[in-house]
Amino acid sequence: MNNSIFDKYPFPHPYNVKEKIESGMRLPFDLHDELGLIFPTQALKKNYNVLIVGCGYNEAIFHSLRNPKFKFTAIDISSSVIDSNLNQIKDYNIKNLKIHNIDLLDFDETEFDIIIIMDFISYHENPVQVISHISSLLSDNGVILANVLSSYYFQQVNIIRDVLLNLGYSYDSDEDINEAFDFVKKLDNLHPSRIALLDFVRGQADPNTFIDIRDFTIRYLNDSIHYFSVNELFDLFKKSNVFFQGWYSNFLYYPSANIKKSFMPSFVDKLKSKSLTDQWNNVCNINSPYNGHSKHLFCLSKNESNLFLQHELIKDRNTFLNTRKYQSYKKSQGVGTSFILSANRKMMLSDDEDSIYGLLESPRSIDYILNSDEINLDKEKRELIITNFFESSVIFPTSK
Repeated sequence: MNNSIFDKYPFPHPYNVKEKIESGMRLPFDLHDELGLIFPTQALKKNYNVLIVGCGYNEAIFHSLRNPKFKFTAIDISSSVIDSNLNQIKDYNIKNLKIHNIDLLDFDETEFDIIIIMDFISYHENPVQVISHISSLLSDNGVILANVLSSYYFQQVNIIRDVLLNLGYSYDSDEDINEAFDFVKKLDNLHPSRIALLDFVRGQADPNTFIDIRDFTIRYLNDSIHYFSVNELFDLFKKSNVFFQGWYSNFLYYPSANIKKSFMPSFVDKLKSKSLTDQWNNVCNINSPYNGHSKHLFCLSKNESNLFLQHELIKDRNTFLNTRKYQSYKKSQGVGTSFILSANRKMMLSDDEDSIYGLLESPRSIDYILNSDEINLDKEKRELIITNFFESSVIFPTSK
């Protein structure tokens, strides 16, 4: 792992944790509000044993403040990171967090219910070794919450990244960073590496609004990274002997959330005839780099019975449907159009979808939705909307 670049440009960038929590900031797979998404078939507990790998300046502090009843252990190899965390633990009077200055592969505590490993695997020289090792630290029913860099995004970055590194541009030089940043901004608006530089919000970007220069440095001037397509990612899971449970954001992967069948029916039919992973791979290729999808974010299990767990649950009529946290329902004035809004997506609802969503003020079984006389839709239409809601990250399934 290239530690020197993260010593100079820590990622995520340090921030005031309490202020961010109070302002409403939440991290993906929020342990306070999204345990049902993480453990869809298990009875939820009041406390969990959690390991945070490569915790950086804020991640462990954030989770421990959000979840005071959970037990947290965090590790990092940076002494400055450890010192910062110890100071924050003292300042915030945190009682549920232990910090260790240790390399992951030397860490051998076990029986963790949840292991969080964000922005780490792609920067380690041996991703298989990393995932295999953290899997050995899990409890029997434990899960791994992780992300890796996306090849669909970085294949666009690499067009210019390779040029910049070949010309000797370095993250160690502020002058090099500023010049390289200006160069990419001055490329043609349609150049893939310039598009990848844009700051996307809800899948949209202003052509002259760019990512933070610190993010640029890590993405465009870092010579030690691993990035993955969907198929490469599943090959990594196989080699590491772990099993994919589900994505955090289904809408980045499923055809129905990205291509309306009415747009080109025969194309969509061909796309959906492929295996699930091939569908996801094709959707990512179609969208890249026009949605800022720079990372894959997912949940893993060491139990083969949990393979594709979320996707399998949605097929069971006894499954309960829950609306996703951190989204809001809005109805525009005048025309009466309804929307689902989240931090990274805006989805317009049809009248039929609106009627189904209205039944989900509390968790409902799929069987209830299919048979409810509160709405006037045939079962085939209801099934289609339920599937579309799941694939668009509007809902998530649980067994109870």
